[in-house]
Amino acid sequence: MKLRVHAILGIVMILGSVVETGYGQDAQLQKIDHFIAEKQDSGEFSGNVLIAKDGKVVYLKSFGFANMDHSIPNQPETRFNIGSIGKLFTSIAILQLAQADKLEFTDQIGKHLPDFPKDKREITIHQLLLHTSGLSNYMTNSDYWERKQEYRSIDDVLPLVMNETLLFEPGERNEYSNSGFIVLGAIIEKLSGKKYDAYLRENVWTLAGMTNTGLYYKEDIVKDRSTGYIRVDSATMISNVFDEPPAFSDGGVYSTVEDMLKFDMALQDNKFLNE
Repeated sequence: MKLRVHAILGIVMILGSVVETGYGQDAQLQKIDHFIAEKQDSGEFSGNVLIAKDGKVVYLKSFGFANMDHSIPNQPETRFNIGSIGKLFTSIAILQLAQADKLEFTDQIGKHLPDFPKDKREITIHQLLLHTSGLSNYMTNSDYWERKQEYRSIDDVLPLVMNETLLFEPGERNEYSNSGFIVLGAIIEKLSGKKYDAYLRENVWTLAGMTNTGLYYKEDIVKDRSTGYIRVDSATMISNVFDEPPAFSDGGVYSTVEDMLKFDMALQDNKFLNE
């Protein structure tokens, strides 16, 4: 049975000269609007689409529902789970700590997290960032799903990562690793003395003016939050397992399309790192 993610955050940022001006731009936007509307009508897309030129919004439109059960439509202010896009924030935080001389990319895990088991202690921060650490994916551990509601913070899930079997020798090859970014989050908390989301709010989101972005905590009521769905057959949609992501550093951030544009512009303006 093929599963299809139904509710997604549509972010289309077209900068520079890709979008023409005047009549040419209008024609392009009409084609885009028609294409996305068709995808909405066929049940293949639900979300928000934003297109910007030189940092200015030229197209912003909502499609489908933020919550199908209650027929709540998506709006520009709808907040979506942005999944692994959140890894960008983790990477920026690590770069900031490096600029502050609190770490080196060649540092081994054991330097900052001395309780890590011997077989993983020599993994470097550089390898974690590049997905060459050999660490796997904590979500493949059956214990994670059996006790998912108990895993509410980086500290909660870190023992699962520590007890993983390495897939390969660190540095041997590249393989996408959610677990590696859990470790990076733990290092951020250790070296900054702050919780992961508190660090991001102060050093990333606030700098970019991202007022509608945050980390999802199960006990919180997030205003304007969308519900994610998957299609289980031609007629049935159900809320997906990632609809309520844990507050982790590999993914668990909610945001809006306009906040993500602010993030893009802040990156271009070098607001997060020194020249």
